[in-house]
Amino acid sequence: MGKFNTVHTFLLISVLVPCSSLAVGQTEHTYITTTGIACVLCPPGYFHIKDCDTPNTIAVCRPCPAGTFSRTYNKAIHCAACMGHCESDVLVTVQECNATVNMVCDCPPGLILENPMAKYHAKCKPFQGCNPGSGVVEQGTPGHEPVCAKCRPGITFSPEVSWQEPCYPCTQCPYDSVLQECNATHDSICNFPRQSWHVYVAIPSVVANCCLMLVIMIIVMNRRCFRKKGGEQKIDEEECRHLDRVSNNSSSDSGSDKISEQIEMEPLGRHPAI
Repeated sequence: MGKFNTVHTFLLISVLVPCSSLAVGQTEHTYITTTGIACVLCPPGYFHIKDCDTPNTIAVCRPCPAGTFSRTYNKAIHCAACMGHCESDVLVTVQECNATVNMVCDCPPGLILENPMAKYHAKCKPFQGCNPGSGVVEQGTPGHEPVCAKCRPGITFSPEVSWQEPCYPCTQCPYDSVLQECNATHDSICNFPRQSWHVYVAIPSVVANCCLMLVIMIIVMNRRCFRKKGGEQKIDEEECRHLDRVSNNSSSDSGSDKISEQIEMEPLGRHPAI
């Protein structure tokens, strides 16, 4: 008999608990009007105009005007006014006011409130940060310090106090070139100079620019060799002899020589003498 009562009680509780939870969930955002009708409250970002006419439907609501907000389900006849400025001059705006949230102000980045409950007399102080040998794993906010974690010797390191940077990966030296092993506070030291990528980019660029300038100079000088004289195109021999010397000493490719020859051999039309 006792066993039967225990099983019966367990089954009864299993049925009643979900029903009770469901009932609470259904009535959480509803209210009863003076006429006994159940209406759903206005959602965040809206304010109440009048009650619903049909049971279990939402009341008549309107959006909050600009400069106002409502953050919860409500039956308010108007939205709350947004805060016009921060509570203290030392604070900065981190979120503007919108229809569902008021303006939010906090200390500037890298600073933390001394007393979060006293924003109207706020004082900000620098983060304590993570000590050498530790890196940031979660950025700090005006409400709490950064979260730090120790670097893994031989894998990561952090050489200085920081409130933003994580542990850096250790430099991997080639085999038999390690002068100092990486530890939690210092990177590896290798016994060969590191070549900057700028060197490999700069040298080809300089060579290419020099070749281009030389080709342009040859083309311009070839054009200047042709002068108008007596109604015919004549060549300034003195200037062109200088051009020949430049062409012979240049290391430009055959493409630039062909361009120069084409310009020299190009027939020019006759023009009436002026």
